[in-house]
Amino acid sequence: MQKVTIRLRSMFSVTLINLVGKVGSGKTLFMTADSVNSGRPIYANYEIRHKKYRALTPELLMDPDLHGAVICLDEAYAWLESRTSGKDINRYMSYILFQSRKKDMDIYMTDQLSSTIDLRFREMLDWEIRCKVIPTYKHPKEFRYTIIDVAERKAYRFILPIENAKQYFGLYNTNQPISPIDDEMMVKISKSKDSILEQVDGIVDAIMNECPIKLINKAVIADFCIRNGWAKSYVDMSYNAFKRRVARMT
Repeated sequence: MQKVTIRLRSMFSVTLINLVGKVGSGKTLFMTADSVNSGRPIYANYEIRHKKYRALTPELLMDPDLHGAVICLDEAYAWLESRTSGKDINRYMSYILFQSRKKDMDIYMTDQLSSTIDLRFREMLDWEIRCKVIPTYKHPKEFRYTIIDVAERKAYRFILPIENAKQYFGLYNTNQPISPIDDEMMVKISKSKDSILEQVDGIVDAIMNECPIKLINKAVIADFCIRNGWAKSYVDMSYNAFKRRVARMT
């Protein structure tokens, strides 16, 4: 696969690549193998057992050292869900994609259905790779890839025999769960805090309606946040907002 992926790497210069296929169809296999063979720094949201791998977080995407890197997003819907199109994380990731052109980054995504990915990313795809395993996931003989140039509507075929694929199996855990971006991270990366402040004010309003002011302390606020599914960072923000509101009342 070394020679083939080097050829594909020249085709995939500064680009967005989406690999689509069923479970076990070789999406992560191709993404991992091509990234490792590129010789470039690799930032991925799943573990790759390679010296150039670094765990990817949304904060790291703003790191200037990412110049020339390969970004790997396995199960990309966990970060780029179409149903959250208007939320901060999607706008943030869109910004990263636009900046990737300047940073000479390549971005890989894998998913089972393209429709689960934010429309903005689907419209900016350079290449789509349709993945298939023959004959079955339990007894594979080869992985077949249809590589489509989205702009030119040209298709290329690539077959990876199971004997050649085995050298890459030890680089990653195909069963590793992919964690979505949590609320704590959303608070950190959100540039506009208006919506967060509205939520904090709502928390304070609810607690003050439930409890006498003299009995409200940080423990009460923490308990309220936990029971109502708010991220830990909301505890401090809500407590500070509560103290400020009480001070203004005196």
